[in-house]
Amino acid sequence: TCYPYAETVESKGDGRDKYWEDFPTEQWGSAEKAAPPVEQPVDQGFGGGEFGFGGGSGNADAKLHYRVAGQTIDVAIAIDIDEGWHLYHRELGPPDAIGYPTKITLSARGVSWGEVVFPEPHKSEQSVGLEGDPTWIWTHSGEITLFARGSFDGDAPTSVRAVIEGLTCEDQGSCVPWNSDVSSRAPGDGPVFASFPSNLAVTTGSPAAPAEPTTAPTATSESSGAVDYA
Repeated sequence: TCYPYAETVESKGDGRDKYWEDFPTEQWGSAEKAAPPVEQPVDQGFGGGEFGFGGGSGNADAKLHYRVAGQTIDVAIAIDIDEGWHLYHRELGPPDAIGYPTKITLSARGVSWGEVVFPEPHKSEQSVGLEGDPTWIWTHSGEITLFARGSFDGDAPTSVRAVIEGLTCEDQGSCVPWNSDVSSRAPGDGPVFASFPSNLAVTTGSPAAPAEPTTAPTATSESSGAVDYA
């Protein structure tokens, strides 16, 4: 089990001589010839997220579909998460939850997009959070579909692209960053749009956090126990 660690340290002097006894001068040269230190940016995430882990393919598959009606374009992103794994919601939940929110970036020529609508997440228990105490987090498992609506002037776009950034985790095991770049060049109105929200508007702004469920989650797989990163 791993715990995120971050600390800011400052120096007010050279320190004791014993700290410098084993300094590898043959590698960097003497202090007199050393170049001044250069402040480097700190990568704090999965390629820019919250924790310092490298890239990976993850354990989920995504497909993008779109349809056009007048000057409106609807998008459905179907995500199939491997059995025994879960993906995090767009919000994690409490501030001490350990995970990485799923982010969707849509692009199509001349289209203004509203927010991406996620299905209701599941409340999954975590045996330890950032504060060291038990907590919970919003997750998704199995097959889910995300929806979005956009509008455009003039001719309809001929392709739509979605870039997905997230984190897939075993229900009681390791986590793998998941990045997917999917596109579609052929519009259609298939079964994937059957549950498209009819009142979805083209709006901007931050989506609201989900309400805490009053019933037990119905996920095909739910996270519980320690959150391990490998």
